[in-house]
Amino acid sequence: MDSTQDILNTIRQEVTENNLQLKAIIQDINCCVGPLVELHGLNSAGRSKISALRKFIDRFGDIAKENKDPELLKEVVLQREQLASTMDSFKKANLKSMLAIEKRHQR
Repeated sequence: MDSTQDILNTIRQEVTENNLQLKAIIQDINCCVGPLVELHGLNSAGRSKISALRKFIDRFGDIAKENKDPELLKEVVLQREQLASTMDSFKKANLKSMLAIEKRHQR
């Protein structure tokens, strides 16, 4: 394997690992009923994973453009779509948990 392929494999692995970790954080957020400081901690961890994912996907995109490889470019588009979907889940989980925490405080 050449070095570009090694780099791509490493980036793919990082994207997969960060994506799985983000999904685990989303599950934790969905189960979070307080206190608010716990939700803030989960949010911080989630935003950190989102940032890392963006960085790796951008790097992957740069390599795909440099190599003018249409298959790699398609893969980047799919990774970006998956990130957008995961971010939507992240936002929905946060709203759900915030509402649950607010409800508990109103009782």
